[in-house]
Amino acid sequence: MIGGLSFTLFLTMMRMRFLWWKLHPAGYAVSGTWGMNHYWLSIFTSWALKAAILKHGGLKTYRKAVPFFLGLILGEFFAGSMWAIIGIILKKPMYKFLW
Repeated sequence: MIGGLSFTLFLTMMRMRFLWWKLHPAGYAVSGTWGMNHYWLSIFTSWALKAAILKHGGLKTYRKAVPFFLGLILGEFFAGSMWAIIGIILKKPMYKFLW
């Protein structure tokens, strides 16, 4: 535990001191969870798109693109909610999660 705490504090210190430091302490904390096995491609894709938009379009283009990507997230939740409501109405499971 002391080793993990030390490494997290090191990441925090580096992130606060250097703007170019890319590693976030929260990334280290969630890297060993089961969710990373399922969501790593989505996280990597969003990071790559963000980096490309910032590099080629700048901060102004990034700020214009943020509502679009938030809309994608909201649309995903809306579609899942609609399928859940349809499943309740029809009394059939429509949206199944694999565990």
